[in-house]
Amino acid sequence: MDKIGIFAALLLSLTLIAGCSISIDIRRPVESADGVEALMQRYFDAFNACDVEEVKACWHVPGWVSNGEENRTIDSVDQLASTYAALFERLKSEGWDHSELIDEDIDMVNDTLATVRIHFRRVDQSGEVMPPEERAAMFKVMLFDGEWKITTQAVTSSK
Repeated sequence: MDKIGIFAALLLSLTLIAGCSISIDIRRPVESADGVEALMQRYFDAFNACDVEEVKACWHVPGWVSNGEENRTIDSVDQLASTYAALFERLKSEGWDHSELIDEDIDMVNDTLATVRIHFRRVDQSGEVMPPEERAAMFKVMLFDGEWKITTQAVTSSK
């Protein structure tokens, strides 16, 4: 083997060895998923308490909501507050007491964006599950100035 052949073989060997020793961690940071999970818990707690102020603190506006019947842009914090106040009033008039989370799936799209899919049920004041027995929702959550905030909410229609 000539010097060029030996050099090429050595270079190839080093490249293969280096290539085998390099690993890339593609997992999302645990703290990002934990931050999203903490935001969603805060939102669920605020929702069940009908706490419009705390719900507002979980959102970043402008935002977008859909309930299967209408799609709306939420342009201001005041509009967000009136949207949730009206929703809580309607739910209570239907006998709603609280919602229960069945499951939650957090997908970290990148370090500043996540989607959250949930299945939940609404429970009335007598403790009975309100039909439909299982509902679904999707949230888009983004990181703004170090804080995770909801920017989009889409809930399946109750029809």
